[in-house]
Amino acid sequence: MDDQKSRILVVDDEANNRKFLQQILKEYYRLSFAVNGKEALDVCRKVKPDMILLDIMMPEMDGFEACKHLKADVETADIPVIFITAMNSIEDEAAGFTAGCVDYITKPISRAIVLARINTHLMISHQKKEIELQKKKFETVNKQLEYESRRLAGIIAGTRAGTWEWNVQTGQTVFNDLWAEMLGYTLDEISPTSIETWAKFVHPDDLQESMQLLDRHFQGELDYYEFESRMQHKDGGWIWVLDRGKVIRWTDDGKPLWMLGTHQDITERKHAQVKLSESESNFRTFFESINDMIFVGNLDGKVFYTNSTVKDKLGYSPEEMLSIHILDLHQPDRRDDAEMIFNEMFQGKRTTCPLPLIAKNGNVIPVETRVW
Repeated sequence: MDDQKSRILVVDDEANNRKFLQQILKEYYRLSFAVNGKEALDVCRKVKPDMILLDIMMPEMDGFEACKHLKADVETADIPVIFITAMNSIEDEAAGFTAGCVDYITKPISRAIVLARINTHLMISHQKKEIELQKKKFETVNKQLEYESRRLAGIIAGTRAGTWEWNVQTGQTVFNDLWAEMLGYTLDEISPTSIETWAKFVHPDDLQESMQLLDRHFQGELDYYEFESRMQHKDGGWIWVLDRGKVIRWTDDGKPLWMLGTHQDITERKHAQVKLSESESNFRTFFESINDMIFVGNLDGKVFYTNSTVKDKLGYSPEEMLSIHILDLHQPDRRDDAEMIFNEMFQGKRTTCPLPLIAKNGNVIPVETRVW
């Protein structure tokens, strides 16, 4: 099952360092190695790793430059990079994050810390990929729904809908071939037809509501009759039908006489709606299950959604967050800095904001903020 393990690329010009990391990681991950930044880029082109452990001081191309190259390439930009280095000044660490790393570990290293941070950032990376996958699924379903809407419009334009005519006073009905074919029958198989033919195919749980809507249309409360109902197919299953109609002729004493309408098969749309609802539920469950604070908003800083972790850590309810600008969560004397950093992140000039947030109770909460 080794091929299911995450692959980590270890980049260090010192053989002892590579060997030490190999001993720590070989039990849990598949490993690749490079001795400098240039070789690391070549390895990534051949076998894309799930994470890169990158030294800084190396010949030919140092770690900072290699990281910048990785982040500039669309094929490798999403690979999380952790610097493991002896360079331990604040300036060095800041330069590492500016280059695009997700973490910075200074030597000498601790086995437990290295494993914990690798696991954490691999989990974050996998969660991000899952979010992107869910987003694509949403887009696919939305495209399917848009296609279905255009398809139905085309059907109506080309008279490819099941049509019905109903003499409300006598019960006489006239259906076209597609009305019957929608249910798996030929028109001859269901003839002679009447309003009872329709009632026989409608799901019992939908029939009463349909009749109530028809009565409201007859009373003048509704301009049109429209109802989505289930109808039994010849194979025993149920299809969803969008039933629309309007009385076009009345008796002299004001009773409905002739009513015309269409049936459209909306089974696929209904199934897509169910799938979309399930996907949205799974997406929300995922957001609520992770320990990171999630804010969904626009570029103006308005927040539309927050997960439960925000309330747990900052004390603000989702309703309160709707009226709070994202910059207001920062210390007053750092809000200008926060605005500048966020603008740089939106422009792709940096990946993180290291400024802490202020909880509702005034506590300072250390965080690392990212935008997607």
